[in-house]
Amino acid sequence: NNVGNLHRIDLKGDELIITKSYKDCRVLINTLQTKNVIWFQNEGMFPSQEIIDDLEMRFNSFLIIFDNDRQGILSANKLTEVFKIKPAKAIFLNKHKDPSTYLNKEGRLDLHTEINTQKQNNYGKS
Repeated sequence: NNVGNLHRIDLKGDELIITKSYKDCRVLINTLQTKNVIWFQNEGMFPSQEIIDDLEMRFNSFLIIFDNDRQGILSANKLTEVFKIKPAKAIFLNKHKDPSTYLNKEGRLDLHTEINTQKQNNYGKS
C-alpha cells in the first residue's frame, strides 16, 4: 500500500495517471504539467481495494503508463480491471520502454505528444 505521491494529488480531479516508478512519476508531472500522477513500487504491486475505491471516488478516469515490455503490458492491463466504477486505460509508448527513457532520447514535447496521441486513439478500449 505504499503509493508514491498519493498525498500530493488533488482531492478530486478529472484524470489520474498511474506509473511504476518515482523517476517516471517526476517525468510525467514535469512533462504534462499536472500533479495528479502517482507511482507504485513496481509493476506487480497493486494497492489495496480500499485505496483503489478512494481513488475512484476522487477521479473520473485513470491512465496507466507502465513499461512497454512484457511485464509492464501484462500488469497495466491487469490494473485496468481493478477499477470497477470509472474508466481506466493502459497506454504504451511506441518508441521507448518508459517515460524517463523517452524523455532522455526524444524530449519533453515529443513525450507529451505521444501520450496525448495514445490517449485519443485508445481511450475507452481495452
